[in-house]
Amino acid sequence: MSDTANTIVNLENVGKKFGNVTAVNDLSVDIREGEFFSLLGPSGCGKTTTLRMIAGFETATSGAVRIRDREMSGVPPYDRNTGMVFQGYALFPHKTVGENVGFGLKMDGVPKDEREEKVKETLELVDLPGLEDRSPTQLSGGQQQRVALARALAIEPSLLLLDEPLSNLDYKLRRELRFQLKRIQEEVGVTTIYVTHNQKEAMAMSDRILILNDGQREQLGTPKEIYNKPKSRFVADFIGEANLFDGTVTKCQNGTAEVELDMGTGRSLSVPTTDAVEEGRQVTINVRPERVTATDLEGILTGEIVSRTYLGKSTRLLVDVNGTEIEADISSDQIVGLSQDLSIGTTVDLTWKPDACVIVGGLD
Repeated sequence: MSDTANTIVNLENVGKKFGNVTAVNDLSVDIREGEFFSLLGPSGCGKTTTLRMIAGFETATSGAVRIRDREMSGVPPYDRNTGMVFQGYALFPHKTVGENVGFGLKMDGVPKDEREEKVKETLELVDLPGLEDRSPTQLSGGQQQRVALARALAIEPSLLLLDEPLSNLDYKLRRELRFQLKRIQEEVGVTTIYVTHNQKEAMAMSDRILILNDGQREQLGTPKEIYNKPKSRFVADFIGEANLFDGTVTKCQNGTAEVELDMGTGRSLSVPTTDAVEEGRQVTINVRPERVTATDLEGILTGEIVSRTYLGKSTRLLVDVNGTEIEADISSDQIVGLSQDLSIGTTVDLTWKPDACVIVGGLD
């Protein structure tokens, strides 16, 4: 059982199998009242299956799913006080927008006058006022998605469950609805569980993120914690962009590990660590491209520029260092201040601050 006072959802050692295939394996997590919580991971990692077990559309093979300390085994979806928005919207094409939004209220026996007023309020909340009599087929994809959201919110659920609701929209519309969805969630205050494979969406919207891989928990934390302190090679590579270096620890003392890189450069890195790492241990280090800079002095690594991409505020360099490709985002201001040429085929020295390094593998 969860010992967190404000926990609304508790998964305890939850597993789900489909025949011989394990979709979710021994997953435990608490989701807090009022937070925007994302389940993030690649396709097939178990995130939608986890959401469907919370919603009641799938039954856990093992473990327990609890909502407000009530064990959900055998409890049907309609008795869980949840509102769900599906990837495909799932609107009734033969019903008006108003009838779609008010469907759950009608099933709950809410009187017509009260139902119509609630539909009006909810459509205003999602910036679709006055569209009660419109057919869903007359709406854009973004408007249809907001109707689906309004339908889920109209019943005032204690949990809002969102299964990749923006994945069918184009980039610009996804970005606009991302911020609108977060605004609505904060305004209403409903606990929201959001399934996505889009790292940027999860980072922009979430209070906390649970990263899943092959049905198992990889890391749970705030977007800042996960981005700056990934606990595994998978998380470092999946969230944002990563430069991953393998190496051997030669010394560890006073919160710093000296790591000799396996790149044939003869170089070592000083990496801050809160863990005592014994000499001889093989580890993996992550340095984000935006933390890597070019220097006119002797750098940590030296290589040949093989690609150069203009990104607006910065230029992305791909640098070959003894057969290992390193990405570096060089700001426009820094490029102006360098004496060396950063054209393709030239040699460049790369450097970064010690705190840019994080050990992401080899500590277990």
